Amino acid sequence: MTDEFRFTCGDCYILARRIHRITGWPMHCFLYPGCSVGPQEHAFVVTPAGTALDVTGEHSLPSFRKKWGNLRHREFSRAEMRAWDHTHWNYKLRRAIPAGPVFGHYSYQRARVVADQLVNEWRKQHGERVD
Repeated sequence: MTDEFRFTCGDCYILARRIHRITGWPMHCFLYPGCSVGPQEHAFVVTPAGTALDVTGEHSLPSFRKKWGNLRHREFSRAEMRAWDHTHWNYKLRRAIPAGPVFGHYSYQRARVVADQLVNEWRKQHGERVD
């Protein structure tokens, strides 16, 4: 399984939380039309440059929104994102359903590696010190 598949098809919130933990950058999720309960769709962070960062790299917010069906997004707190570990919003059922990591607990370990790589690459590209 590729990291891109793992973190765009179910466990994106785990990676977003890990990047947030390293950087403090705000976590965002896309929302389905007419729903304000969330998180519901893909999770990512917004960098200090105002761009979106996820497993696929850095993107302008307009192009990233287009990639994800022009869904609106909003910031989510750590508590809201942590709740996603235990429930996922089911759009068709219009309610939260019990859940856990889609691809198992290895996603937490893999997120540590991937988040470090993404953050270090972002910092290099933007002239920031890399730890």
